[in-house]
Amino acid sequence: MYFNLGGNVIKLSSKRSFLFVLFLAAYFLFHTSFVQAQWRSIGMGGGGGLFNPVLNPLNPNIMSVACDMGGWYLTADGGKSWKMSDLNSHGYFTIFDYKDSNVIYVGSDNVYKTRDLGKKWEKIINKDTLGADYPVAMAIDPDDTGRMYVALGMREVLKENTFKRFLMTTDGGKTWSSAGLGLPSDKGNVSIILGGNSNIIYVGTNEGVYKSMDAGKTFSDISGNLPKEKCYLKGGSSKDTKEAILYVMVEEDGLYRNKGGSENWEKLSGIPFNREKNSNIAYPPFDVCLFNPKIIYVLDYDSIYKSIDSGETWDSVMNESNTRDGWKGELQDFYWPFPGRGIGVSPSDSNAVMFTDDSRAIKSTDGGTNWEQVYTEIKGNKLYGSTGLEVTNVHRVIVDPKNTNIIYIAYTDQGLWKSTDTGRSWDLLDLKVSRNIYALEIDPDDSNVLYAGAGAPNDIPIQLQDTNPEKATGAFLISKDAGKSWKNISGVPNKPITDILIDGKSPVNSRVIYIAAIGGGVYKTVNGGNSWEKINNGLGGNLCAYRLKLAGDGTLYLAVTMDNKRTKGGLYKSENQGKSWENTNMDKIDRILDVAVHPKNPAIVYVCGFPPGGEPGVYRSMDAGINWKKVLDKRFVFQLTTDERQPDLIYAAICQDSDFQKEKGVYVSQDKGDTWKNVEGIPFRNINKVFINPQNINHLYLATFGGGVLTNK
Repeated sequence: MYFNLGGNVIKLSSKRSFLFVLFLAAYFLFHTSFVQAQWRSIGMGGGGGLFNPVLNPLNPNIMSVACDMGGWYLTADGGKSWKMSDLNSHGYFTIFDYKDSNVIYVGSDNVYKTRDLGKKWEKIINKDTLGADYPVAMAIDPDDTGRMYVALGMREVLKENTFKRFLMTTDGGKTWSSAGLGLPSDKGNVSIILGGNSNIIYVGTNEGVYKSMDAGKTFSDISGNLPKEKCYLKGGSSKDTKEAILYVMVEEDGLYRNKGGSENWEKLSGIPFNREKNSNIAYPPFDVCLFNPKIIYVLDYDSIYKSIDSGETWDSVMNESNTRDGWKGELQDFYWPFPGRGIGVSPSDSNAVMFTDDSRAIKSTDGGTNWEQVYTEIKGNKLYGSTGLEVTNVHRVIVDPKNTNIIYIAYTDQGLWKSTDTGRSWDLLDLKVSRNIYALEIDPDDSNVLYAGAGAPNDIPIQLQDTNPEKATGAFLISKDAGKSWKNISGVPNKPITDILIDGKSPVNSRVIYIAAIGGGVYKTVNGGNSWEKINNGLGGNLCAYRLKLAGDGTLYLAVTMDNKRTKGGLYKSENQGKSWENTNMDKIDRILDVAVHPKNPAIVYVCGFPPGGEPGVYRSMDAGINWKKVLDKRFVFQLTTDERQPDLIYAAICQDSDFQKEKGVYVSQDKGDTWKNVEGIPFRNINKVFINPQNINHLYLATFGGGVLTNK
């Protein structure tokens, strides 16, 4: 039998052919399964900052929201299920087409268009036209959807922007021309409103409101008596009268109204908006029904108010009694942990509205009489499932090796959750400490015994440079009943515990455990946690211990990360069970974040890290840390994953928390880092770490920085 492998023709006997076929089957199963996988979310749903809720004018069941961590989410069934998309940056704005409900435009690093509800995307502005700018606002003519207007400039996450240029197209984005003569440049808070016919366009900026009577070619100032500072424009026009009604929220002053597009602005009284409480609210904190602009919704700190008479009178339309919440309401008191993040009303149906905050998306289909959460699936008995709207930061995904139906997820802010049905439903475990769970391990001999590390502040080490490690706090906990109850262990520092290393060769009754503590260094127990010893001899002044690894020959490795004073970290090793540490000569990375060891060859060591300083990437040593070679030239490698079942395999997770990042996703090598391949199809860009199912090496769990947990099975 003959085979062609990599251009080489191989002749094999029948027996060898059979074995070779088995090898090829296993080889291609592994090499293709994760690439072709349809990634899906697991978790309890919601849990992070959600922004920019938008409803489709043709079908209110089609809605979108954006995450400040980078994800853009779409539902076509009223929030029962959501699809996550990676559009290279934040979904700064979303525009639904007025003629075809399948067509959507999203502003990111370009304007992206989908014709099939997000299955495929295309950029509609070429690089030469876009230049160094980014889209910050957009509007489509409801009567002629091929006519579109885009404001270009710079922006910050999902908040402020700076306007530079104004473009228009009359052929659906095939060609663009410059427009907007008379608009002020270098002003922020840009918005575009069409005023009842194709010739009338309104543009709002911090410098006021501008009106065009010639389809956007030229603009004149109609600000009149309007204060010109931190202005946010909303409005619309009735399809019957075509008369425009405009509203401007002035951040430090109140709400103004303009009828007909004149220069006369009327300040509305009685608007229930507490500016002091809402100092950190996402702007604009209100929305107007485009085709019925008498209807306005205002998002207050913990309330929503509605006007049906152009702001003359207001009614409270959201409270605890008329809101059916999800896990946030049942497991915690009904409240918004931070001010609201966004509110959106359908352009064509003033009764269809949705608001978001730092955990939830909640909609109403009856104008605010009743509200229904759309961020989690309520399973009953305080169990919850994912709808796909996952916006959390995940540190650990731990699968019980003896029962892979049992999975644990350790989150920033949202605590520790457990599933006993392979991730379909989740239960919140009460550790009675910080809800930032950085570390979690299952005892190798007894799956009922769990070890957890918690701490504050959140998002270590991303936020560590802004945090004094001396003021950070944390705890180490043990559960002996699979998470039902926990004991806070004394004898360890009151510091964030970011890693737990169990020596699986140690006796069950006298378990050897090492923990890494930010600002506290390394601690060790030889009796399962009954007593502890500080083992920092040789570490120096920076005690931001972050990651621990144990090699097959007993060598301990410790990654110390950069502290808030930008004291560089280091890679240390101990050959005497932690009695003393030796600093290796890994001086290429100032901000070391992880260390991994080849499962079969303890001389092969990998390390990775971040800027600032040094030459970050993935480095490999073939001689236990004496000499190093860069094997992956990516600057934002967060963590590494190896597996003893395929010892030459290594995953590198990329997490560049940037508005317009150049690096993202997961890279995989199957030859000890000699060559790498990008894992395709991941719908979220920032990955904290890859976790592998202990009973299926092809089954991956991706812990993300803002997109929850993604899995390929």
